[in-house]
Amino acid sequence: MNWKVYGVENYLTKSPGIGGKIKVKIEDFVVEEVPIEIHKENNGKYVYAKIKLVNWETNRFVAKLAKYLGISRKRITFAGNKDKRGITTQYFCINHPNREFCEEKLKKIKMRGVEILETFRSNFMLEIGALKGNKFVVRVRDANIKNMRVIDELKSLGIFPNFFGPQRFGENEPYTHIVGKYILEKKYREAVEYYFSRYSIEDVLCGDHRDYEKIMAMHLKNNPHDYIGALKKLPKNLLTLFVHAYQSYIFNRIVSKRLEMEEPHIPKIGDVVFIAEEIPNFKREITVNEFNLEKMKKLALERKVFVTAPLFGYSTKLSSGIQGIIEKEIMEEEGINREIFINKDVPEVSSAGRRRAIFIPFENLEFYIDEKDVVFKFFLYKGCYATSFLREIMKS
Repeated sequence: MNWKVYGVENYLTKSPGIGGKIKVKIEDFVVEEVPIEIHKENNGKYVYAKIKLVNWETNRFVAKLAKYLGISRKRITFAGNKDKRGITTQYFCINHPNREFCEEKLKKIKMRGVEILETFRSNFMLEIGALKGNKFVVRVRDANIKNMRVIDELKSLGIFPNFFGPQRFGENEPYTHIVGKYILEKKYREAVEYYFSRYSIEDVLCGDHRDYEKIMAMHLKNNPHDYIGALKKLPKNLLTLFVHAYQSYIFNRIVSKRLEMEEPHIPKIGDVVFIAEEIPNFKREITVNEFNLEKMKKLALERKVFVTAPLFGYSTKLSSGIQGIIEKEIMEEEGINREIFINKDVPEVSSAGRRRAIFIPFENLEFYIDEKDVVFKFFLYKGCYATSFLREIMKS
């Protein structure tokens, strides 16, 4: 795995990594959602299903489930996207016009790698981000167990670099952020051609592709130059994912540059820090200055404040000081400005931007050695990537 294509370089810890490989087998990567509290109601408007999925990417499963239930995929919501290669347990909220029919269909479902663990009703509509985090059990195969000291170093810090992982950039190839940049630059033809660069329109129409990709290809066949129209055939969450992926790529580049500093996790003058009142739903931010610097340093060591970087958008406010210099340098190298995130042709991809913690805590880290393998158990807050956490340990 070449992390550099995702903008990821450098490490927080100094100790050598344990190396090894993850996801060699499907059962090597197990993730279970830890949801927010969902109040169950017998006559609730929505049907909920807690589902165990083996080797299913979330969006692809939702498309299949919607087809099975005879409804639009827009009627099925979930809290977080999950990677394909692994075993995942997560919740799906279904807004079906006939709830009794929906429940009966779920009981009879027969899809490979799909197990319905629980169904119930609620008046609460599940949305992206409506979870506390995820529990992971991950096997690292062929590890160098002589280098376990890196785990002690990481535990002493209690945090890890909050990189966006490979899943953010495409299931098989890291291309989504490139498509996203083309869309932001209003280079719609390039965006569509890059999206389909691995296939011809005929391949998509005749092959085993997602329904929306076939609809998009048919639109192009009938309207050869309507690239904006073709993009709008994609589900909104996928269309916005392209731009989010590009924002994530820039964020990763910023974090990589930050890691070149001494004690990068300790606040510097000009940094914008989050106050850790409710991780990761940070509600307060403070700019570090000469008057509060020592206090912010102390709080950072206590893991009560966290340095941030922007996910660029049209309302983004840059940091000042050394961190501000890094952010400006990356923007110049990418050839972008804040205005690029306003798009009147495809309004749904416009983004105001926000800030994200550069370093984030992990919880309940445990491990055991199984011959040449190391099996890790840990909890990460929502929006954090197990692959990024393990990268800091493995340094492969």
